[in-house]
Amino acid sequence: MQLLIKSLKRTPIFTHLSTPQIAYLIQNSRIYIAEAGSSIEAPEDAVKHHLLILDGNIKSHNKWLFYGNEMQYCWQLQSDESQCRFAILSSATRAINAKAMSLTRYMFIDGDKVENLKSCYPDDYQFKSEKTNFTVNDVLSLSA
Repeated sequence: MQLLIKSLKRTPIFTHLSTPQIAYLIQNSRIYIAEAGSSIEAPEDAVKHHLLILDGNIKSHNKWLFYGNEMQYCWQLQSDESQCRFAILSSATRAINAKAMSLTRYMFIDGDKVENLKSCYPDDYQFKSEKTNFTVNDVLSLSA
């Protein structure tokens, strides 16, 4: 899990967060498993969640209208936990459809929590009160 935290710290979304803050986000995000061919749907409001691919690959596409013409953009994200390669799909994009192309482990990280943590330091009261009963070692010991 330490490698995942280091990898996330290098992404623009998480670069301003401390290691304990990123660990907190991971610890508070459920890990899902999708079989090949399964649709990946975010819980609740998909627009506010960041999709983190832990292992496997997904195919995504986005459709929109541009001067009355339907446009589409497709891409594939691959992740290999054994190679310490993780992929993230930012919540900044709307109306994204994703499908697992292989057995895929993934999680959604709440974008609102990311933004709230950016505005406080790990020693702030607000952060301490949100992370009750949590240590970095708890996150590092999470089983995959």
